Amino acid sequence: MVKIFLETQSDRTPEYWFFKTLLGKLNISSDAYDIITVGGKDKLFNTTNVNLMSVNTLEGGRNVVIFDADSKNNCGGYCIRSEEILTERSKMGLEFELFLMPNNKEDGDFETMIEVIARKDLHKAFFDCFGGYEKCIAGHVGIDGNPRYEIPNLKAKLYAYITSMRMSNTKRNKAKSGNWLFGISDYWDIDSPVLEPLKSFLISCFS
Repeated sequence: MVKIFLETQSDRTPEYWFFKTLLGKLNISSDAYDIITVGGKDKLFNTTNVNLMSVNTLEGGRNVVIFDADSKNNCGGYCIRSEEILTERSKMGLEFELFLMPNNKEDGDFETMIEVIARKDLHKAFFDCFGGYEKCIAGHVGIDGNPRYEIPNLKAKLYAYITSMRMSNTKRNKAKSGNWLFGISDYWDIDSPVLEPLKSFLISCFS
């Protein structure tokens, strides 16, 4: 069994559904893996996860950790986050493979990765309009001289993207609940070369 430890909070998040979709795209059976949602980078090495990894190793399984590389803005970045996790792995004597999104070499995160695979060729109008919206609210200043509004972060932008699509109520309810319909090619290009480092990593974990 391959146990995949994702940084995300639960199985009702885009990260969870993205990996479910991608693993299916790679023809990896759901019986071959188990996704564990860690609930944040600081919880990876808690007692529960350490025990899960240790037992899985003893039973001949493989452990995989997929987290965000983050950036200097949140005290991270590929080099910093990689060193933190691998140092702790060594201290605790654990065995797992590590991949830091977006591509296991640069700063960034899950949203950085999937923004690139959004179908901007088909939905250029949305991104043009959203860019105008960002510029508009950035231009409003309060009486104290500071920006009056916060520009939405990338996750909010991508949520707006997927929930702006014309779709059935069933699909819309899924999108609003965290399943951003990554398997639908009108919304996402899951065959994008941008995902090759991640795909190669996952394939190696099941070989």
